Amino acid sequence: MGLGAARSCGDARMSTRVEGATVLVTVTACATLSAGPVHLSLSAREGPAPGTWRYNLNDGTDHRAASGRVAGMTDHMDVLRYAAGIGAAGYEPGTAERGLLEQFAAAQR
Repeated sequence: MGLGAARSCGDARMSTRVEGATVLVTVTACATLSAGPVHLSLSAREGPAPGTWRYNLNDGTDHRAASGRVAGMTDHMDVLRYAAGIGAAGYEPGTAERGLLEQFAAAQR
């Protein structure tokens, strides 16, 4: 395994290159939904395996209004829409929170 410092034009060390290293890419997606005084934050993080996600729904009064996991989805927007649909069920019909989440869940690309 070879190690070597990458150098800039001024010969300052910038990074280290490692041959044979494994790169792990994680995806985090966030959506902010707002209407008047209501502000919701929906986030989803992929990993460690591709297609497995954890999601969180946060609001101003209950920092974690909903959370969960989903597998088998590869598109971050599909995951956010799925999580919005699940989170909407936690609010009473006719509330701004439920309306925002249902509208986001039903949105098409």
